Amino acid sequence: MRFLWVTLLLLGGIAHADLNEELVIADGYYQNQDYGKAFKRYKSLAKIGDSFSQYQLSLMYLNGQGTKVKENEAYGWSLLAAQTGDEKMISYSTDLLSTIDNKTKAESVANKLMNKYGREALAERSLRLASRKHICTGSRLGCGPQTLVSGHDYRTDVGVAIPSEGSN
Repeated sequence: MRFLWVTLLLLGGIAHADLNEELVIADGYYQNQDYGKAFKRYKSLAKIGDSFSQYQLSLMYLNGQGTKVKENEAYGWSLLAAQTGDEKMISYSTDLLSTIDNKTKAESVANKLMNKYGREALAERSLRLASRKHICTGSRLGCGPQTLVSGHDYRTDVGVAIPSEGSN
């Protein structure tokens, strides 16, 4: 579980200490009723799997804080927050769905969000990123995928040949 959380944080480019700082900043904006800024912060955190931010985003969509009222989006983010298994989150999500007229549309929006930002989707994305092989030259050109052709590794992003081990 710790590996999953760390990879999710790295996926979003936010270190653990920065996550707490981002939450404090978002909460500050929310408390000061600067809903536009709070919404943006919560959304960036929600996209990397922070369940509290997913819940806050749901409330903001439901109440039109920093965004237009979008009940379907509110339900979708509440369902993501409920993935923690917390009974209050599950109850909130269930209660919210019961108030929505077009449940089919709400569930469709929720499925799209789940496929993109659900725990399983984020875990799969982080594993794909971690499994990519890169070669780093130490130059300002950076790193790129390896391709082996005629005993040489070729930098596919810039076309620079780098001799492989054992070649002359």
